[in-house]
Amino acid sequence: MLLQRPEINVNAADKDGFTPLISASFGGHGDVVKRLLESNGIDVNFRAGSNHTALVLAAVEGHADVVRLLLGKKEIKVNLVGGNGNSALIGASIKGSTEVTKVLLARDDIDVNVVNDAGSTALSRAADKGFVDIVGLLLAVDGIEGNTATNLGNTALTFAVYEGHEDVARMLLERSDVEVNIAVPQFGYTALHMAANGGYVSIVRMLLRRNDTDVNSASNKGESALIRALVKQHWDVAEMLLKR
Repeated sequence: MLLQRPEINVNAADKDGFTPLISASFGGHGDVVKRLLESNGIDVNFRAGSNHTALVLAAVEGHADVVRLLLGKKEIKVNLVGGNGNSALIGASIKGSTEVTKVLLARDDIDVNVVNDAGSTALSRAADKGFVDIVGLLLAVDGIEGNTATNLGNTALTFAVYEGHEDVARMLLERSDVEVNIAVPQFGYTALHMAANGGYVSIVRMLLRRNDTDVNSASNKGESALIRALVKQHWDVAEMLLKR
């Protein structure tokens, strides 16, 4: 076997900066990954030319079995970030891999609040995509930060509301530590502005159940949620707001 030859450099990278382990992990080739991990001198934390690691790529691609194999190496750095500053957990959240998320969250050393280059966390990415199961798993972790804002000022809640993800919005709003009045700087819209603007009746109703929701919060143009509902002709939303 090639791995038994002394002149073989198991960590040699190709023109793209991929080592055999990174390539095998990316492709989900568990048997190959297992053999490589048994090699002396294998670097499980090697960064490819794009800064991705074997663990990050396996997580992004949803290869849970490969992720388990990699996590079996004591020297693995589970929170090491790859391209765009994404950790393995963020990668799994972006792609909606519930199984990989579960595997990673089983680690005592996992950091659920890692922030990538765009200022996003695993929670905000999962909320933006509407991945209910992953959001639920993340919210069950002690120490999860629910109000981290991206570089553009979006939180998990504003992402979920903007996209109309009712179930995710409900899960977030059930938490008293989630702030409902954070405004995204670009337009000054809060979650209520976004829900009213989109005509999301159920989400507006959920927001109004929160006693701390500021129904009169003004956007950068001085518009309230009611004005946005009227402009968009969402009469049912406007009626709900007028009853407050």
